[in-house]
Amino acid sequence: MKKKIILAFIIILFSGIGTGLYYYYKPVESLKNKKADITVSSEKLFNDFFVNEENANTIYLNKIVNVGGSISDVGKNKDGSVTLTLSAGDAMGSVTCKMELDETAEADQLTKGTMVSINGKCTGYLMDVVMVNCSLTKN
Repeated sequence: MKKKIILAFIIILFSGIGTGLYYYYKPVESLKNKKADITVSSEKLFNDFFVNEENANTIYLNKIVNVGGSISDVGKNKDGSVTLTLSAGDAMGSVTCKMELDETAEADQLTKGTMVSINGKCTGYLMDVVMVNCSLTKN
C-alpha cells in the first residue's frame, strides 16, 4: 500500500514538473499577422495611461494594439532584439516597443524621426507604455 502511494506521488510530481516545463519553454505566439484590437497614435496611448492608468488598463492591457508614431530611439537588447521607442509628445514618457527577434534586421535599419506603425501586446505603464512581441506593419 505504501509503495502505491509513493508511486502515485512520484507520477503526480513528474506530471507537474513536465507541465511546468512545457509552459515555461512554450514559444510565444507571433503577432505579425494578427489583427489589432485597437489602433491608436503613440501620443494618445501614452496620454491615456498618463491621465488615467486604471481606465487605460481596461482599454489596452493584454490586447493587440497597433500604435503609430515617430521613432525617438532605437536600442539593442542583450538577447539581440531591438527596442523601438516612440515619441509620445511629452518629455515625461514614451511608448517602448520590444520587437520580435525576426524583426531585428528590419527594425535595426530604422532611424530617429521615422514614422512607423507597430503591432504589439500592451503590457502596461511604468513611466513609459510598454509593448512586447512587436512587429512592423505597413502604413
